[in-house]
Amino acid sequence: MSEQIVDLIEALPQPGPRGLQGERGPQGLPGVNAVPADEAVAAYIQDAASKTHAALHPARHMVVFGDSMTVSASATSRNWWAIVARELGLTAHNYGVGGTGWLNMQSSGGYPGQLARAEADTGYDHDAVSLVFVNGSTNDWHTGDYGSRIDSWCRTVKSMYPNAAFIGFSGLCAANVRHRGNPARMPNYAPMFNECAKHLQLNGFHVFTNSHLWLLFNFDLSQDDTLHPNDRGHEAIAQLVLGGLRDGVWSPAPALMGAVERASTMVGDDAGQLALPYKDSPAPEKDYLNWSVDPASGMVNVLFNFVKVKLEVDEIKRFSFTASHDDQGGITEVYGLDLPLFVKPYPMQRNNTHERVETWIIHEWYVNNVLQPIPLKVFSRSSDDRLDNPSDAKYYLWAQFQNISFMGTNGNFSVYHPIASGGPMRVSVCGRISMPICGYFNE
Repeated sequence: MSEQIVDLIEALPQPGPRGLQGERGPQGLPGVNAVPADEAVAAYIQDAASKTHAALHPARHMVVFGDSMTVSASATSRNWWAIVARELGLTAHNYGVGGTGWLNMQSSGGYPGQLARAEADTGYDHDAVSLVFVNGSTNDWHTGDYGSRIDSWCRTVKSMYPNAAFIGFSGLCAANVRHRGNPARMPNYAPMFNECAKHLQLNGFHVFTNSHLWLLFNFDLSQDDTLHPNDRGHEAIAQLVLGGLRDGVWSPAPALMGAVERASTMVGDDAGQLALPYKDSPAPEKDYLNWSVDPASGMVNVLFNFVKVKLEVDEIKRFSFTASHDDQGGITEVYGLDLPLFVKPYPMQRNNTHERVETWIIHEWYVNNVLQPIPLKVFSRSSDDRLDNPSDAKYYLWAQFQNISFMGTNGNFSVYHPIASGGPMRVSVCGRISMPICGYFNE
């Protein structure tokens, strides 16, 4: 038997000579009883590949819903939410789609469609989501079921991410609430933003209630369309969000809001591009109207210096307010006028105005270079049948006055009769109009 074993061993392949020893590899984790227990645990904690490290540092996720404000940066990594996620060490999942809202379903099923796609996404653990964001959208409109749509959406999203904190924005935009050339202004959307913030808050969201004002009027942080933030605008939004999340503090008076100094009127169909309905009014100068905004007081100031209009006799009759007539109804004399004074500059509201609410008094105004003793009423109007297109009235600020004064040859003031004079009448106005940034909440 022993000879057979020897023969079997000799028949097996024998190893060759031993080669040179290679470099020592990295030391593995200690085995049981190899080192003290606390040292072994520390090694497992520090090793990113260990299950201990994974258990102590679980993957955390962030989910974003919204409109084009989530996708308008020049690259995905430059969107506000991507910046926030990097700073907080979160893995972000954005379901936002441009042109959508809670009511606007024209693109990908709106915000409800985004929820459906998020729920179907099984590429990550929904229980590991730490933060969920959503923004109010200017693609929506303020209707009776707007709030109920938000309520329903909130109930669904909160059931999808049971361990998350929910963050809402009243709204997001750049310099204007809509695209360049669109007549909509912040006052047209302010009621909707407030409604959005209210319903998100009532559904347990932490809400940035003034986010719709963060970049308002700031063309440096806007793309050319004035609606969408540029990359600098996204960075600004991200820093405000991070300040709110980490410190609970963000500017209650939006410090980034533009036009804190004198600003141009150039946006969309501005005052330099629209014409007054007169034959021969002086063309507006580049800066004949200026506006500034004070974020701390929430007010916009529209400043104008010797804005002038010139009316011929037939135009005086056309815009007469009080007049005398002959037996055939023809105007024989005009005593008061009600007329377009100048084109509303940005950012004054144009849609959904109310004449009795949007009214101001101006104290310095002239007729044919004569200072008038009675204050001038200046106001908004939504329609006027005396215009070729009555709805164009919303683009103008109107003036109403009567008993025009002029200085006679003896140095005394007398009542001016424009028809009897037979010549043109020139009206010029200086002053300031102050109004809330968000208007008077007319819908």
